[in-house]
Amino acid sequence: MIPLVVVPFLFSCGDGGIDSNQGGASEKQTMEAEIAKLKERVKKLESEESLETKSALKDSQLEPEASGAPFARLSPFTEVSCDKDKALVAFSDKRYELISIDGLSTKQILDFCRETFSTRWEKRFAEDLVEVMSGMGKEAGTIVSLVLKELDTNNLITVPDAPMTAENRRAVWESRQ
Repeated sequence: MIPLVVVPFLFSCGDGGIDSNQGGASEKQTMEAEIAKLKERVKKLESEESLETKSALKDSQLEPEASGAPFARLSPFTEVSCDKDKALVAFSDKRYELISIDGLSTKQILDFCRETFSTRWEKRFAEDLVEVMSGMGKEAGTIVSLVLKELDTNNLITVPDAPMTAENRRAVWESRQ
């Protein structure tokens, strides 16, 4: 007779024995609705950057790597925009089509960004070039080699020692806001 008293007690304590007559189904629906709301909120937060985050990014020159070590926030350009497999950049106060950086073609870099960063690929290419290059196996330092094409003459220009600076990167970030 003791087991008969214990078994109903266990089920009434929420030990997995709640049936739909005891509110278990509606509790499950409520939890699923809450989970859906939380997932929606996470998506929204991921897709939007708060003003505080933008301000912090503007003032910061380093971004943490996955390993925890920071990537330098540097760029040889002061403006960056993309159109399909082309990148237009401003370097030394003049606009060019970017052909390559440190031997990597623009198409290779943009394809890597699209595959790695999904919908934020252009932002990551423009604003996080050091991290992008590192992800492609090229450690970008304070100087990179650029091949640029003049927009008006189509002449190729090689810049073997283009400086990568925080000021340039900040200008890229500001031009995209």
